[in-house]
Formats: sequence, structure tokens, C-alpha cells
Amino acid sequence: MLEGFLGRCSFRVYIANKPVKYGINMYTLKVDNAASSAVKRVAAPILNTGKNITMDNYFSSISLAKKLLEQKTTIVGTLCQNKKSIFPLFLDTKIRPPYRSMFGFFKSSVLVSYIP
Repeated sequence: MLEGFLGRCSFRVYIANKPVKYGINMYTLKVDNAASSAVKRVAAPILNTGKNITMDNYFSSISLAKKLLEQKTTIVGTLCQNKKSIFPLFLDTKIRPPYRSMFGFFKSSVLVSYIP
């Protein structure tokens, strides 16, 4: 949750598309606040229902996708290039022409690398 805050502090964030643009990201205390743990807590009501979760690169990872797929929940999300689980072939974008996609198919997942 983004709580609006205009004061000075080192952990204040700016999110342009929010009604309150400056604030502090709030997470629950006394629990694991890792991105994958937060997703599992929020997604608990829809697990095993066959629904899909769309997320941004802060929360998405290949290991989380595998864990949620075991519980019949799929995800769509972006991945940062610095994730260790991405194959190096997908990361070398300078040798590929623009407007091209590269697909990687695994047992139950697809990884797409797109060159804008």
C-alpha cells in the first residue's frame, strides 16, 4: 500500500500514475515481506481456482511461477534482466533485430524476450 507522505526521508517513493504521487510503501510487520511471500499471502483466496495473476517485475520470478502453477494458478509478468534464472541466450538483445520476439518453451511455461 502506498501511504501518501510529502516529508523528507530516504525511503520515500514516487509513483507517477498514483493519485498520491509521493509516499511510503507499507508492508505488514512480523511476517516475511519478500516479494514471493507477499504474492502468496495476497493470492491465497484464489489458489487452486485456475485463475491468472498479472504482476510487474518486482514480484514476478520463475520460481514463483512454478510454485503457483503447482496450485493451479498461472501468472503473467515481466522479469528484470538481472534475474539469475533467465537463460543467457534471452539476455543478449544487441545481436537481434528490433521488433522481434524469442520464445522459450518449458514443461508448463513460456518465456518471451521481445526487442522493442
